[in-house]
Amino acid sequence: MGILSWIVALFILAMINFATGISAIGRFIATCPRITGPGDLSDLKAMVRKQMYRALLQIVLLGGM
Repeated sequence: MGILSWIVALFILAMINFATGISAIGRFIATCPRITGPGDLSDLKAMVRKQMYRALLQIVLLGGM
């Protein structure tokens, strides 16, 4: 596997990571359009926590390119 193949593979993984992150945000907004109570706030915290881990993965993927 050459270097160009690794770059393309990392780019594809980065785009998949991006698309799943956007869809997760869309699902959260569809289920909870506004924060009305502590339950919604805890759901927001959980979603943001996952997005931060996703951002770290994205840094690794794009930095590896």
